[in-house]
Amino acid sequence: MVILTMSQVAPAQFVCQRAPESPNEITGSINVGDVQQAGRITCDGAASSCSSDGNTALEDGGARRRDAHNFQNPFNEQVCVRIEIDFTGCGGNQTQATAYSVFNPANPAAGVIGDIGFNTIGTGSFSFSVGPNAGFSIVVNEVVPGTGYPLYKFKVTYLRNCRQPGFDKTNDGRADLTVYRPSSISQWWTIDSATSDISLRDFGKVGDVMTGGSDYTGDGQSDLSVCRASDNTWYYATNQDTPGSNFVAQPWGLPSDRAVPGDFDGDGINDIATTNR
Repeated sequence: MVILTMSQVAPAQFVCQRAPESPNEITGSINVGDVQQAGRITCDGAASSCSSDGNTALEDGGARRRDAHNFQNPFNEQVCVRIEIDFTGCGGNQTQATAYSVFNPANPAAGVIGDIGFNTIGTGSFSFSVGPNAGFSIVVNEVVPGTGYPLYKFKVTYLRNCRQPGFDKTNDGRADLTVYRPSSISQWWTIDSATSDISLRDFGKVGDVMTGGSDYTGDGQSDLSVCRASDNTWYYATNQDTPGSNFVAQPWGLPSDRAVPGDFDGDGINDIATTNR
């Protein structure tokens, strides 16, 4: 018996689908004469996530030059926004990036919804949650007044259908307690996290390796999946209610390989993968 997942998972560990509209790539520079803001926020060393707000403390009130870039969530649903920054072109000057629901340069500690958590001359990322069709701003500011930057870059990626990791049969954003029983018969037992109803589904054969709990089809729902070493084939269901008659069979790997499924290209869809180690 293999326990696939439990419903109590740290919310910071959300798994999501990357929207096809992403990412948006932004470039800019901070130069003499650029507009300023009244100070900068404190770096607490921890990047924000979609389950935790950004830092709201003000480090000091000294004027800093900055650029503000305005965006709007293009979806009529709450999304997770991921920001990937590249400050390697800033000439070695420390740089900071912050996300705001509404940016007020006279009070840069107000309206913070996400931040990278540290000053950097390199790369990094952070994320934050944004409501349906809501606007937000990404502000890049200098840490030391008067330093400026020749070139900074960042990417904005929208992540949809975020849910807890694990098997979400009901597609309600919460993982459902699921047991996979590969011994005498290949069965999947699931307790609905909302109703406590129990469902039983047959999928796979005795001796298969469970690789389910992730989204192989891109619909935001967990899919039943197994890897069968006897024919070097992965099987994943395209309909979770009738998996035995609705599935994809994908040949991949060798009998001696070990299954290592995961989202290796960052598109929010699980990838078929094996390793020979």
